[in-house]
Amino acid sequence: MPPATTTDLAITVVDGPIQYAKVCLDTNKDGVCGTGEPTGSTDASGTVTLKVSSTDVGKYPMVADVGTYADAFDADTGKVLTPYTMRTPADKPALVTPLTTLVQNLVASGSTTSDAEVLIKSQTGINVSLFEDFSKGTSADAKAAANIARMVVLATQEQSTAVKSAVGTTDATGVTITQQDLDKAVQKKVMEMLTPLVASLSDPVVQKALDAAQAKIDTSSGAAKTAAQAEKDALIKTPTSNVVASNGLTMDSVGTAVAVNKDASSPPTVETPTAGFNIRGLSFANVQNYFLRYTSSTAAQNTPDSKGQTRYVDNRYRSVSGVVAAWNTSSAPAGQAELHWNGSGWVACQLNFENVSSARDTKGDSTYNYCDNQETGRGNRASLSVAGKKMVDVLADAVKAGYTNLGTVTAAVKTALGDATFPEKSSVYYQSSTSLTTAVNFFPGSDNWVAVEASTPCAANYVEKYAATLQEVVAKYTGADKCTLAKKTITNPNGTFNSGDRNEYWGSTTIYLGDIGTAPANYNDLTAPSFYTTNTRLRASFGTSNVATYYSCQQRYDGYTRNCDVIGTGKYSISTLGDAKTLVFSGLPAIASALDWTTVYVERGGRVYYGYQDRLGVFNNASLNTVASTALLTKLGLPVPNPDVPLALTRASYQGIWDAYPDDAPSSVGATLFISASGQFSCISTGDNCTLSSFNPATGAFTLTNFYSSGGSSSVTGTMDFIKGTGVASYSGSGGTGTAKLLRR
Repeated sequence: MPPATTTDLAITVVDGPIQYAKVCLDTNKDGVCGTGEPTGSTDASGTVTLKVSSTDVGKYPMVADVGTYADAFDADTGKVLTPYTMRTPADKPALVTPLTTLVQNLVASGSTTSDAEVLIKSQTGINVSLFEDFSKGTSADAKAAANIARMVVLATQEQSTAVKSAVGTTDATGVTITQQDLDKAVQKKVMEMLTPLVASLSDPVVQKALDAAQAKIDTSSGAAKTAAQAEKDALIKTPTSNVVASNGLTMDSVGTAVAVNKDASSPPTVETPTAGFNIRGLSFANVQNYFLRYTSSTAAQNTPDSKGQTRYVDNRYRSVSGVVAAWNTSSAPAGQAELHWNGSGWVACQLNFENVSSARDTKGDSTYNYCDNQETGRGNRASLSVAGKKMVDVLADAVKAGYTNLGTVTAAVKTALGDATFPEKSSVYYQSSTSLTTAVNFFPGSDNWVAVEASTPCAANYVEKYAATLQEVVAKYTGADKCTLAKKTITNPNGTFNSGDRNEYWGSTTIYLGDIGTAPANYNDLTAPSFYTTNTRLRASFGTSNVATYYSCQQRYDGYTRNCDVIGTGKYSISTLGDAKTLVFSGLPAIASALDWTTVYVERGGRVYYGYQDRLGVFNNASLNTVASTALLTKLGLPVPNPDVPLALTRASYQGIWDAYPDDAPSSVGATLFISASGQFSCISTGDNCTLSSFNPATGAFTLTNFYSSGGSSSVTGTMDFIKGTGVASYSGSGGTGTAKLLRR
């Protein structure tokens, strides 16, 4: 037999270049360097050459153990005091970094390298290849990638330290936790924390300090450079520590995390298809006020078809003062009218739409298609028995492990559940979903129309009009004509506040990309608690050659945009999707990744709408199986769903503001109808008194009498289309006779 041929593989290990990292070809794919695997140690440049079997090249991932077997040394930050491990996919062996590690984490879960890179870049806002050596880059994008990579290392080290004593204890199923179990749980948790980690790093104050420290590093040498690097590292470590403290694993949650990881990699139990439902979201105040989300399937929907696919329906119910609104998708009933591009047309999620899921394979993995390509992806599910456990403890354990969708255990929940336990055959499903595609979405209501300035820039009286085309938007939002205003001071019971010497209005020259932060911005001069909120406003302007300029701005107490600074440039592009045109941005600054969506603008039917596209990501949720769901709802005193009965709309499903545009004056609002969250009906446009005679939730048909404040009345009949958010009406009486179109705002 001829001797086996070998290939020399040169591998470089980088956070900064790392010396004395133990590098191996992970031939058993266990994530650590073991006996018999080609192994070597990196030199001062972070490089090592391994002699491996030629047949193994591109077949196995590469692993770098940093500080586990010897004192590793990072050229940027010095001696590695807390060990950690990095990896890279089999088809990208030349470079091992914190960023390639993120990619390999997804590849190990079933993703391709290219799909994983796209997803990580979407989550982090990195604009360079994840397989290039960022430590040698001089561009702003390379330095941003280096900062994020460093944050990943620090988060891994902090998380590992926080739960290191879990080794030797038992997980949620009573099995002993090993170091390998713990490492896997830490790696997964760091992946889950990517969005808040990047968001904290993207804070403008942090970024300004990092830029200053980087400037010192770039212009100094010797001890001064070392001090500047330590300063920069400390700036990254502070927000990292805050995120890990708020979102990371603890000794209370690590046992559940380890058990979930173990079960998720086990073959699923084959069950006879039956009708069932699973609680996916719950917020409970009392039996009159609650929110419930669950997925349901009939026995037929749970039976795999010829392609091995099953189907399920997403259901949502919100009760306000005992009046229930029912719908399927989005955070509020009106959101089901959102349109998305499914690849061939603009569609909404229809009532009781059947979402598709493939059968789970031997690893528990499946694929899904939610609402006709609104989102597609891959999922993995673990199932842990909770029979005999207290309901409040199970819900609390899910939250501690980072599965917050079932809601927090409030005082009301504790009181209602008491010491109740789950019955036999009760389980919690822990689902991890990786989105692979997301659609462009927009809500076709009038509150979503995009306006442009119609007045002279910086005129005393601001006038705007609704844009009909994307070209109008591009032509108006150029970044020019910012309005420099005089310093403003306000005094109210909360104190005296002022704008500062810089008081520039940018709202009519830059366009919305998103707001980072959740501080309210609905105050006036008499109620404002400060002049500026703590939110950061992200904006854009349009230039020649499809260049987009990006800004970070302040937000005034009343929501207006002030004091914008350029934070980067990228591109915008306009494309045709069916009967619409869409404008999307690329090369967004890293700070934009703090948002879990990107802004899109859609031109359709003579209007321009604000739209969005969800970022790709990895998302966790917990759900209760049918037995556990039934027991929980029964104990809370809430209705138990019947999977064989489709969701039916209620009057409160139509909640919101509906404007009537008379056909003889189609550009003006003639009347406005309002349905509250508790189903109350009124006219809010002129102070008239509307009395509703009938309303059919199944069809949206209604009749009412409008008693005018000036005297007289009209009879109105019409129909509201829940899915389209539109309707028609006819009226007759002392106000005249005619017809009108209805549009939900």
